[in-house]
Amino acid sequence: MFKKSANPKIEELTKSCTLRQYSVGNINHVIRLDGSKGCVWCGDPLKNNHPARRYCSDVNCKHSIYAWGYPQKENGLWELLARQDFCCKICGYDYKPFIDDTLIGKYYGLKNKNKVDYRSHFNYYVVKLLKRVIDKAWKPEVDHIVPVSKGGASLGLDNKLLELIRDLSNEGARLTFEEDAFGGNTLTISIAHPKLDTHTHTGYPGCEVDALDHSATEALEGFLEHIKEQNKLYGKQ
Repeated sequence: MFKKSANPKIEELTKSCTLRQYSVGNINHVIRLDGSKGCVWCGDPLKNNHPARRYCSDVNCKHSIYAWGYPQKENGLWELLARQDFCCKICGYDYKPFIDDTLIGKYYGLKNKNKVDYRSHFNYYVVKLLKRVIDKAWKPEVDHIVPVSKGGASLGLDNKLLELIRDLSNEGARLTFEEDAFGGNTLTISIAHPKLDTHTHTGYPGCEVDALDHSATEALEGFLEHIKEQNKLYGKQ
């Protein structure tokens, strides 16, 4: 599971880097108070003194730094899937039945009693195969909540949500911030669904976008609740 980093360089890059991904091999060890090298992610003592050793004995450190540096790849994608109960954040599409009813589930899922639960323990092959075999229209995709161009973080998972690659249509979901008369920005969220009319929600004029703004988050959550209610009426597709 993802754990918070204690490396100041990670925090600095999260705030300043606008790259889509960052090579974790470029992150140096944390230097501990006694002058020794610590884990690249958390700063704890290294597992051993091998020159190539970069992490402590906690396997979550390596998983976390890969999820942070490559949020679009398997580690980051699994973290977002797990946080969202393996469902699309926008329309609620549930990936678990697909995983369990295919060969993914047979060899790596709950049907294989020798395997740990992929829903609570990272399994590289579950995510890799899900991306490979599921229809493109249902392929999970990581998206920014606040665009990088508007101050949102590119690295890490705090500014990410997981949705269908086109959210069931060619229009997809759109989250935009536009200049307004309040000297700030207005959050506009729109979504297209094959069974629903396109919905647009605009809220909280004047909100700040230099970080993941609470008002923007509230607007997003309120809109998602509205879509869930609509899905109950029309049924998930």
